[in-house]
Parts: sequence; C-alpha cells; structure tokens
Amino acid sequence: TNSPIVVGGTPAVVTFMLDAPAGPKGRQIQVNVDPGLSPATQLVTIPAGKRSVNVTLQTDIVTVPTDCAVAGYDFQNYVGALVTLVPLLSDFTVNPTTTYGGLTAVGTVVIGVPAPAGGVVVNLASSLAGTSVPATLTIPEGAVSADFNVVTTPVAAISTTTLTVTYGAT
Repeated sequence: TNSPIVVGGTPAVVTFMLDAPAGPKGRQIQVNVDPGLSPATQLVTIPAGKRSVNVTLQTDIVTVPTDCAVAGYDFQNYVGALVTLVPLLSDFTVNPTTTYGGLTAVGTVVIGVPAPAGGVVVNLASSLAGTSVPATLTIPEGAVSADFNVVTTPVAAISTTTLTVTYGAT
C-alpha cells in the first residue's frame, strides 16, 4: 500500500508492482481483500509496458484499529499486504468539565492522524437545549485537533448535558 495506516471510512490506495513491464496484453491481477475493505474481489489489469497499477479500495469506519489483508494473484504468484484501519476520532475533552450556567467551556476534538487536504469535518451535538455547540467543527489540513466553544445559559438548578462528536457512523 502507499500508506499502510488508513483512517477507516476513507479510500485506501494499494499499488501492485511487477518486476518487469507487463507484456503486450497487459497482466491481470485478481485482488482479494478482508472484510473492512471493498470491493471484496476484483480483477485489475496492469497495462502493456507498465510495471504497476493503483487500486482504490473503500474502507469501513472502525472504532478500534483493525488489520485487513489485501492479496493479489496474477495466476502465477501471490503477493499480500496488511492495511491497518484506524478510527478517525481518538479523543474528545471539555475544559472545565463543570461550569456555572452562563459561562463558556472549551471543547477539543483530537483525531488519530493529521487531517488531509480540505480538513476533516466532525459533527457536534448537545443533549441539553441550554448548552450550545457549533453543529460542525473543521479540523484543518495537517492538524490533529481543533477547539470549539461550549456555551451555557444560566440555569436555576444543576443540569447535566451530554456532548457528542461524530464522524461518519462513529
């Protein structure tokens, strides 16, 4: 693979290479992958005179690191590799965790790998109407975290809210 560690839910690019250029009809490779990657099976062709082909695989969103095998068979030889899928979201904190209504806390979302070009957009939500967070937060390209404000309103009694961060289906 071009990168053996891939964030689940993003494409993985696997490169199959030959020792010598493919013949005049090209060289077919049967690609098989473990669950977590798709399509499960496909036939790809290294074009005539070329030495490699890139295959883009879709990945599942994961909540724990997951190893997935990728195998190629050119009807003579097998070659295999592992692609490790990692969860995008690795940490979420709010500071302070307890505050008075009417004050603002700061939330921080941390991802497991630097954000790709264009950044990563996560969804934010609060279970309590008196606590507001932005609907989305963008972690900028190259960054591994971003902060957001948790705005509270004055309350007459102690209240508890649950804040959630989601990316895709995680």
